[in-house]
Amino acid sequence: MGIVSSYPFVPALPDAYRGRDMPPVLDLSARPGGAPSALLDQVDAVAADAMPDVAGAVALWRAWRLDGPGSRRRVFVLQTDSSVADPRGVAGLLTSLLDPDGAAGTDVAVYRAGEHPDPAALAARNASALLWAAEPGGDLAVARVFDAVDPVTGPRFDDDHEWLGHPGEGSVRDTVQRYLDDGVLLLGSTDLMGDVIAPQLGPVVPMSFRTDGRWIWTDTVAYYVREYGLAPDARLLDHIQERQVMVPALVSDVARHRALATLFRPAGAEPVWRA
Repeated sequence: MGIVSSYPFVPALPDAYRGRDMPPVLDLSARPGGAPSALLDQVDAVAADAMPDVAGAVALWRAWRLDGPGSRRRVFVLQTDSSVADPRGVAGLLTSLLDPDGAAGTDVAVYRAGEHPDPAALAARNASALLWAAEPGGDLAVARVFDAVDPVTGPRFDDDHEWLGHPGEGSVRDTVQRYLDDGVLLLGSTDLMGDVIAPQLGPVVPMSFRTDGRWIWTDTVAYYVREYGLAPDARLLDHIQERQVMVPALVSDVARHRALATLFRPAGAEPVWRA
C-alpha cells in the first residue's frame, strides 16, 4: 500500500510523551514484551511477533502519521533481504494480518535491503520506532573526547594524554584518522567549537556524529587526531586497531537507527564531550 507523506510522522503518539520532549526515533526491538502500552500496543506486538515467520524479513519499523487534530494512522516499514521477489505481495499479506478490514487505519511499506525506500516510506522510517530486527542488538558506546571538563574553564586534555605519533602512510595515526573519517554520518552539524589547544583559532572544530554500528563518535575526535595526534577514547582506539578498516556498507539501516536512538535516549543522557 502507498503511504501519504504530506503529514508529519512521529515514533510514538504524543500522549506517550506528555510533558516531555519526544525523541525523533526510538528502539523498542529489545523489549517488545515489556514496552509501555503507550509506546507499543497489541497491533505492534502482533507485527513484531510475526516477523520471524516472514521469509526474508530484516527489520520492522513503526511510525504514526498525524493527519490532523485527533487523527492518526499507523505506518509500518518493513525491510527484507534481496531474495524477496515481491515486496508488494509481502506488504499486502502483512496488511491483511494486521488490519484485515481496514478499520485500524494501518499502512505497510516494504523495501529490499540495498534499495532505497520511496520518499514517503523513508520519511516514516526516519521518524519511527524500531520494533524488530533480525540483526542482534547490543549496547552502543559513545566515545568521549576530552579527559576532563571544568565547569568554569571548559574541556581539556591531560598533559599525559596518549599521542599517536607522527603521521605517515601505514602509521597508527593515519589508520585511526582514516577510520574515524570513514564513519557513516549519523547526525550532521554545521556548528563549530573552539580548539581547546589553540583557542586563538576560534571556532574551527567540527561536531557532526558518525558511527560504525558499534561506536558513536564526533568529528571533534577526528579533528584532534588529525591536528595533534591525540588518541581517541582508549576503548574506541582498541576497537579501531582491532578492525583496522572502516567499511561503511556494513553499517545497516538497523545499526544506524539504533545509533540515533542511543544519541537521543533521554534517560541518563550525558554530553558526548563528558570527562
